[in-house]
Amino acid sequence: MSIGIIGAGELGCSLGRYLWRAGYDVVIATGDGKPQTPALDEEKGLTVGTAAEAAETDIVLVTRPIAACSDLYPAASGNDLPAADKRDAAGRRILFMIGNDAATKTTLGGLIAGLGFAAQDLGACMAEHEHVRAAA
Repeated sequence: MSIGIIGAGELGCSLGRYLWRAGYDVVIATGDGKPQTPALDEEKGLTVGTAAEAAETDIVLVTRPIAACSDLYPAASGNDLPAADKRDAAGRRILFMIGNDAATKTTLGGLIAGLGFAAQDLGACMAEHEHVRAAA
């Protein structure tokens, strides 16, 4: 299974490393398709590419701050945003999922749990894949 990550910040790079070490093919998208940090440049198993390349994978993760996702998730522009570092009762960091495909979200929830995180489904996207076309 291949996984694309749009967002090469701390969370995107960390998830990419975890997923790559777990045996997945990972493409991390940067603004220009080139490594932005020495850490990305040194990761020999990760592929650094563009948002369009990441969008061609089986599952695409967008690791932007939720407040920056008003184009994907309507509540992101309101006052009902979940805390950025929210944790579940077991102390696991919660990663939020937004998407329009239930089967993909089930798969992603399993991946997130397998990495030691908890998943919380925030519902559907406003416009499926519009963010990828805009970023490409």
